[in-house]
Amino acid sequence: MNVCAYCGVGCEIKAQVLGNTILSIEGDPNGVVSGGKLCVKGRFGFDFVASPSRVSGARIKKAFIDRNRDLMPIGLQNKLFLLTPIDVDFFASPIDVAIEIAAWKTRRILEQKGGKSFGFIGGARTSCESAYFFQKFAREIIGSPNIDNCARVCHSPSLAGLKRTLGEGAASVPFEDIFRAEAIVVIGSNTTEAHPIVGLKILEAARKGAFLATIDVRRVAIGRNADLEAIVPPESNLAVLNAIAREIITNDLCDLEFIAKRTVGFESYKAALLSEKPIGFGKIALYEKLTEQIPKLSRIIASKRTLFIWGLGVTEHIDGSDAVSAIANLALLSGNIGKIGAGVMPLRGQNNVQGACDMGVLPYYGAGYSQPKEIGLTSPQMFEAILSGEITALFNMGEDIARTSANLNKVISALDRLDFFCVCELFMSGAAQRADIVIGVKSAYEKRGIFINAERRVRLSKPLVESAELDDWEFFAALTAALGFDCDLDSGEAIWREVQSKAPDMFGAIGYEEASQGAQWKGERLYEERFCAKDRLARFYFAPYRRRGALCASADSSIFYLITGRVASQYNNAAQTSETPRLNARAERDILLLSPIDAKGLDPTKRIKLISRYGESAPLVFKADESIAKGTIFCSFHQARSRINYLFGSEGDSVTQTPRFKAIETKIEQV
Repeated sequence: MNVCAYCGVGCEIKAQVLGNTILSIEGDPNGVVSGGKLCVKGRFGFDFVASPSRVSGARIKKAFIDRNRDLMPIGLQNKLFLLTPIDVDFFASPIDVAIEIAAWKTRRILEQKGGKSFGFIGGARTSCESAYFFQKFAREIIGSPNIDNCARVCHSPSLAGLKRTLGEGAASVPFEDIFRAEAIVVIGSNTTEAHPIVGLKILEAARKGAFLATIDVRRVAIGRNADLEAIVPPESNLAVLNAIAREIITNDLCDLEFIAKRTVGFESYKAALLSEKPIGFGKIALYEKLTEQIPKLSRIIASKRTLFIWGLGVTEHIDGSDAVSAIANLALLSGNIGKIGAGVMPLRGQNNVQGACDMGVLPYYGAGYSQPKEIGLTSPQMFEAILSGEITALFNMGEDIARTSANLNKVISALDRLDFFCVCELFMSGAAQRADIVIGVKSAYEKRGIFINAERRVRLSKPLVESAELDDWEFFAALTAALGFDCDLDSGEAIWREVQSKAPDMFGAIGYEEASQGAQWKGERLYEERFCAKDRLARFYFAPYRRRGALCASADSSIFYLITGRVASQYNNAAQTSETPRLNARAERDILLLSPIDAKGLDPTKRIKLISRYGESAPLVFKADESIAKGTIFCSFHQARSRINYLFGSEGDSVTQTPRFKAIETKIEQV
């Protein structure tokens, strides 16, 4: 069975292949997740595999050769004639020569500056085998604790917020529990666009009688079908979640038996929550309806088997981790955890972002969330360390940090200061264009490997077509050997056996071939008997809301709060979807949406440029949309030429540093 190469839902797919070319893809009718259904990306987004723009073999930047040629040993210098120019900036290189040059440069930096001068940033689009080998190479071969993955810019707050309350930083239930819930609360997720198959499940459950509530800063499609659609001010998630908890407690709606038997810290949490000054939503224009909706929703949560589902609209704020913990608090207050049809479900954004975290591609966790010998730097901290000269070399595996990071002015400045930058990629991404060595690697549809979806489902995916490129882990294994180290991990299965030995409680019972069946680590449903703490109990965690932004009385009326998000036919930085004409034609450019009130007086023949205190966007096409509240604007972020990420600074979640991509103050200028 194979797995879709896009979001974290992990839909099972079947392909029609002719002559090693994918002709079509459809949902596998036997799939536990997809049930034979696919979104537009899953069905049509495969042309990238055969794209002529793919990186084949290796590329080495000419400027890198120029500044290092005379430093290389004679034997290596003699091999440089094998490099052939392919454009103004890069040589094409045989893969073995590129590995030898990478090993020489790595060894030289190690000798001069040590392992901590290296950083490692891995994406979540490759397999668990590659993710595990990547962090092993960083920690054990290079001796660097500085390792991170793209969860830093999305769901790291879900990991942090759930870990400190429930014990595991993952969904507690399978997707099928959507159909077993009596109430579903969707928070900060445009589910039908970002995770369409989950969106279909939610809508089907609602049609069959489940109470559906949505909490968002704009009217998303799934909210139009909700029994309760709560539109909240930008940056107010934590205030709203605390308000719901306050209603449950003050109206004696708590599941006191559950709280007494299975939690600790309730009384101190209660005291802190009730001492917090509530936000008077009734006095905030456009949001007065919340004074009725919050009490109603609190009664629903307390009386029904409730499933909490959220996306990046919760996590990408300065209080993202605290808001996730606040969601966990609601589950604990109402006893909606560890039961069929009740629990927590963060919707992960990439096909193996859960797996990358599970494998230890994080500065503060090893494989299976073990404690590493040394805690390293997060990716934002690595960029700072590059600028200060502390880090001089960076390995990047499949995350386009030159386009998906916040504060791109700083990030690009940092990348340009590196002494050595090596990237594994499918295409010449923004990061690859700045790299010294680019290694072309297999795509998800060309590799045999394990992927873990948002419900913790471990799935061995097999190649749809064959490729002569290296898998990511194969490159790092070859580099390990070139550096003079022994490496006995010579297959994906061997790597997985080591993963099992490192994290037996998670993966010990899931063998390599058995992973074809798609078992979930630690079982179908978490917390049915115990929480993941030594005392087996869950913990309440209170965080006060810090009033800011639109909730401040002195808010500037000329400020617009920018919210970013996906559209269904594009994906992240569009590296794969832009190579698929049927998808790219649906959304070739990012479009800015404003409320009809804010759009009045604007010249529709002109474009809008967004200006923040950090940077400017490109001029954007705009249109009025009823889904947008006055004073807020929405824009997708898929196209690099839109320069959306240049608007954001380094502010992020107070715990994880995840950027505040869901709310930035901007002004608009017509051009």
